[in-house]
Amino acid sequence: MVNGMILRCLACLLLLACAPAAFAGAWPRGKGNGFLSFAYEETAAQGTGLAALGFGGTPEDDPESFGFSSVYAEFGVTDRVTLGIDAGMDHGPDTYQAIVFASVNVTPAGWRQQVALEFGIGQRDYPADGFDAANLADLRPGGTEPVLRPGLSWGMGFGTPLGNGWAAVDARMELRRDHGDRIPKVDATLGLAPGDRSLAYLQLQYSDYPDNPPNWRLVPTYVFRPLDWLSLETALLWDAEGGDRAGLRAGIWLEF
Repeated sequence: MVNGMILRCLACLLLLACAPAAFAGAWPRGKGNGFLSFAYEETAAQGTGLAALGFGGTPEDDPESFGFSSVYAEFGVTDRVTLGIDAGMDHGPDTYQAIVFASVNVTPAGWRQQVALEFGIGQRDYPADGFDAANLADLRPGGTEPVLRPGLSWGMGFGTPLGNGWAAVDARMELRRDHGDRIPKVDATLGLAPGDRSLAYLQLQYSDYPDNPPNWRLVPTYVFRPLDWLSLETALLWDAEGGDRAGLRAGIWLEF
């Protein structure tokens, strides 16, 4: 109950809260500008393998952990249209997914609040083992599944005594054809750029996968920019409700 109240309060703050994050979202990338990131994250059950990092609990023997690798890229083809690719791999079992998308900004450039529409198409590749063929009538083991992903993004920049800030909400619906899954995902972000070399933001991630309770994950993130074209990302991952995972993420951002 307490966790639920905290999450709802955080959600209200994020939704009500002039620097966008490196992932453009509602803000167009801009003609001729590109962005590329590589990231890896690892999570384990709360209170087990991550106890040594201060998450609490007592470590257990060989806690089960999960890894996820991702590649994300954007390129501005016009001042309003951004093309990109969002790909990732779950480690154990090795499941791959890649989405090619287009994002179109639909608000005037001078407006404080920005809105963008997104549409993505791609596929999900499944490992050869570990599936019940009787429950996958349209999929063969080791096969692929088409995926559609429409989305809507909103963002707003504002000034603070500590630097430029932003608030954003990115909502997407992942449609998997053969399984018939409809997976909503919403990321709400509140961030601050205290200087030219750093970003700090809190993200509240919501997802609702079939046969699982809705998940609310908190992701506080810090990004350091040692070079004009290079940034280093570090983040904590914490399931606040609907899950029991916690972990870390590290990433490299390249801008060109």
